[in-house]
Amino acid sequence: MALNYLRNASVIKALHVDIEGLPAWSGCNDVMNNNYVQQYFDTTPVFHSIFSRVSPSQPLKFLIYNGDVDMVCNFLGDQWFIENLANADGIMKVGQRQPWNYTHPSENKHQQYKFDNGKATLNVITVKGAGHMVAMDRPGPILQALYNFVNDADISTTLNASIIKPSSALKSVSEIQNPEEQDKIWDLPGLTYTPTFAQYSGYVNGAVDGNYMFTEPQFDLDNAPVLLWLTGGPGCSGLGALLTEHGPFQVNPDGTTLFENPYSGTKLPL
Repeated sequence: MALNYLRNASVIKALHVDIEGLPAWSGCNDVMNNNYVQQYFDTTPVFHSIFSRVSPSQPLKFLIYNGDVDMVCNFLGDQWFIENLANADGIMKVGQRQPWNYTHPSENKHQQYKFDNGKATLNVITVKGAGHMVAMDRPGPILQALYNFVNDADISTTLNASIIKPSSALKSVSEIQNPEEQDKIWDLPGLTYTPTFAQYSGYVNGAVDGNYMFTEPQFDLDNAPVLLWLTGGPGCSGLGALLTEHGPFQVNPDGTTLFENPYSGTKLPL
């Protein structure tokens, strides 16, 4: 669905993408993926470097999450990695593993536990029933987890209904001419509602290999954190992830229109 939408000429124009000399958009670059030479098999030194620079007056917190049926990056592998990392850096486990709930208690338990040494807090959770793309499989639970993590709230705290209330559907969409800002998206084809936030797409420093898309938060614009989404693969498109996981809208089955994602990462105020 995202493939058809992002190959639409009007969408390409709205996103300010220069496709001259480029192949048609695809979710992943298989050539890059198949020929990628992995140089680093363990990121432990990276975390050690981060921890060594953290001041107790400005502690860092991390959220590591896995879908519990993810067969690519499984939760057991992450669990073992975090346990070894915490042990090596003197970060003590706080309490025992315990369930957390989405909306209301359920027999389908998500799991959570954390390590803390005053300088760094490692929060580890699993999301019940989610695979490799957690936000696509379980958008509600992961938005709740991220929202509460950012706001230092109990992860089981239910989201306010106003946060995930869908916008009113559009009766019609009219094109806006002569945009004042070069990268601002004035009219994204296929929208079925009126966004309450601005969005931008263009090139970082004008480099053709530095395409970006940015959407403003839907609440508390002045204080909301910036969520930087880096897609792996290697070689997979961040734009594809935007339209299937954490983005404010997703593609309908017709491949030409967009519906609102009420569990978007743009709903993470401080």
